[in-house]
Amino acid sequence: MIDFRDLIDRFKDGEIPVARYGVIAGVIVLTVAVVLGVYFSLPGSKKSTTATPVDVPAAFALRSIAFKDGDAMPAIYTADGENRSPPLDFLLEPDNAVELALICDDPDAGRGGSGTPWVHWVIYKIPPASGGLAEQIEPVELPPYPVGAMQGMNSWDEVGYRGPAPPPGSGTHHYVFTLYALSEPLEDAEPGLTRDELLDAMRGTIINEARFVGTFKR
Repeated sequence: MIDFRDLIDRFKDGEIPVARYGVIAGVIVLTVAVVLGVYFSLPGSKKSTTATPVDVPAAFALRSIAFKDGDAMPAIYTADGENRSPPLDFLLEPDNAVELALICDDPDAGRGGSGTPWVHWVIYKIPPASGGLAEQIEPVELPPYPVGAMQGMNSWDEVGYRGPAPPPGSGTHHYVFTLYALSEPLEDAEPGLTRDELLDAMRGTIINEARFVGTFKR
């Protein structure tokens, strides 16, 4: 067996001519490289150079600049504030949706008896190119933006968005914004649909869904 430490010492002392024993030097270098390579590639090595995985954003997602998913909704978007609809951003690529729809409801409101979520917003026929919904969409059947969109009825029998208004002392309520990607346009849809009517109209055309949740309590 070759004593590499002895060979290295002899190189340092000039006892082994480099030109003559270049092959041995090459073997030493190669051996050291292999040993280090094996060491650094070990899964448990603290010196592993394995790259940390990077989080890749979902291909179809719903977000807001006003609050984070799961956070409390600012009062301005609730019945305690100005009842403004919150701004929402759509991440669609590389989704192939031809039309979008959105429902906001409160499943906690129905747990005490009816089991039916309380509906806060129904809006559909949204063009994917819109990229999202601006803050404070006008509560009319045919809002000026997004062009072509229609709004339906909430649980107050009103058109458009109406913010959280949970009973005092009922705990934290969750307001689920669900964005639907449709493979076909809702050709026969009229303004003023309820949540259930919209879900029925979209049956068989939903190719993707994204959810975003805000919370609120009194």
